[in-house]
Amino acid sequence: MGRATAVPALCAEAERLAAGLAARDGAQAGQVTLFMPNCPLAVTSLLGCLAAGYAPRLLDPRAALNDLKPQFADIEEGDLILTVDLSAVQDRLLSVLPEGSQPEVAVARFASQMPFPQRLFAPYLRGGTFSRVPAHTAFFRLDQLMGKSGQVASALSSESEIVVSSGACSLSALVEEAGEQAQKRQGERWLLDQPLTRRDSLVAALAAMRKGAELVLTPRLDGDSLKKVQAASKADLRVPGTR
Repeated sequence: MGRATAVPALCAEAERLAAGLAARDGAQAGQVTLFMPNCPLAVTSLLGCLAAGYAPRLLDPRAALNDLKPQFADIEEGDLILTVDLSAVQDRLLSVLPEGSQPEVAVARFASQMPFPQRLFAPYLRGGTFSRVPAHTAFFRLDQLMGKSGQVASALSSESEIVVSSGACSLSALVEEAGEQAQKRQGERWLLDQPLTRRDSLVAALAAMRKGAELVLTPRLDGDSLKKVQAASKADLRVPGTR
């Protein structure tokens, strides 16, 4: 993304999100879906949902619409979707939300993930950003949902679950696999080359944080973009795998 974010800062934002989620009416009654490209916001949102006691579902905005529509078919009132204001992501979300559904949709500012100079030009970039949320009653800014760090005790446990593209998986299993992977990995800067919606991507991300490596995230995962990002970031390897 061009901007470095330390793990403690990620955790502090996750605590704020967890506090906001815990304060929602009917907390934990509905399903929480993360519909974000690879970016630090996706990591903080995931950690915040887990800390608030939810089993978040991760869906890839890059997936085919025919695959996404069935996954959104069960969205209903009381459910929450966390997303970003990239126009390409918003357009796809609006096209897969079932007609008449009334979930809440919290929209984060994608430009906040960029270094200051790039933020100024964010609205003009390919697939740029909205200056405000879509004109839809379900949408609001994620900022309105955030609470304060330390307001709630973390609900993380060995039974915490995450729903990824291959199904539900326990956080404890992911952490165990990440510990094993961290011992084998070499290099101090890793480029994640698959969506975070995959189990092996989450393991790789946790392994990088556990090893103290720098994890490079990019929302564009096509081959040409990955080559450019790896060269520009001087990443030691690409994970998952060592391609």
